Amino acid sequence: MIDPDMADHSYVTPMMPEVNEQAVAKERLDAILPTMDGQTTLNLVLALAKNGVSEKYDVELIGAKLHAIKKVEDRDLFTQDMENIGLETLPSGVGRK
Repeated sequence: MIDPDMADHSYVTPMMPEVNEQAVAKERLDAILPTMDGQTTLNLVLALAKNGVSEKYDVELIGAKLHAIKKVEDRDLFTQDMENIGLETLPSGVGRK
């Protein structure tokens, strides 16, 4: 988030988990709000969690928890959960050349 009304600091760096971990370590964040930006933020949050950064620096995800992000990013998990609660989903598949 680079909106100066929302963010205390802005970093202009590559959007890579290693670089973002450095910012988390430097700023000692209490929480990350992954839903304020777009797909890139969700992907970075998943990568940071996979690399153990959230636990290492005790950073809480707010707005959307990790299991919810994983669920909507994985079509199979999402479809299974929708079926489990009795909702139909549109058929989907993988396109290949």
